[in-house]
Formats: sequence, C-alpha cells, structure tokens
Amino acid sequence: MEKEKTTKKTINGAVYTVNEVKKSVTCYIESRGEKVYGYAKCGPRDEFDIERGKEIAAWRCEIAQRKRDLAITNDVIDTLHAIIENNEDSVYHHYMTRAQVSKHWDKFLKDACDEKKRQLEHIRFCKKELKKLIK
Repeated sequence: MEKEKTTKKTINGAVYTVNEVKKSVTCYIESRGEKVYGYAKCGPRDEFDIERGKEIAAWRCEIAQRKRDLAITNDVIDTLHAIIENNEDSVYHHYMTRAQVSKHWDKFLKDACDEKKRQLEHIRFCKKELKKLIK
C-alpha cells in the first residue's frame, strides 16, 4: 500500500528533544510567552525514525497552539456578545440612545467569527496531515 503524500512540517524556532531509549520526540515552541508542546512516541513494533518523529511532534505542537488560539478567540466572541447584549439592553431601557452605541461592535464580532472559522479549518488541515503521517 502506497502512503499518501503529506505536507512537510517545520516550525521556526522549535526545540526538539529526542529520547532514543523511549523512542520519543518532544517538540516545543514559545508562543505569546507560553510553551506549547507536541509529542511523538514510537509504537513497540515500529522502527524509530527521528525525522518522522520530529514531524509528528511538530504537527501536534501546531495543533496545540491553534487550539489555544481558538480558545482565546472564543473568549473574545463571548465578550463581544456580552457587550452587544448589554448595549441593546441599555438602549431598550433608555439608558443610552442608539446613537451612543458604537456601530463597530458587530463588525468586530464578524471579524472574530471569521477568524474562528479560519482557525477551525487550519486545525482540521493539521489533523488530516497528521493522520496521513501516522498511518
């Protein structure tokens, strides 16, 4: 059976730790002041390939980083929903006039939702590439 072609994964600034005894590779990067990790471990009957382990660990690190970014984007979306709801409530109760509400909140929310969509697509792509690699 022929393997599917995968996209070669490299991450600038990634640090790899290879443990040949445990047949494992750990990849970490620093992103926004946090360390994000990816891990690859060879199965008991598999042949240990350091380069393939690095690539698997890099994909997993990328997925972890994107999931963290997605969680941040979800927090932004929740905050924007709360702001918009609060503004609508203030207008309804006549604490504010419609003219006092920023017209930009809906645009910010749309931008955040578009970003979330792109992040989810990227995570799906990374998982698909990882799946091809670990077959």
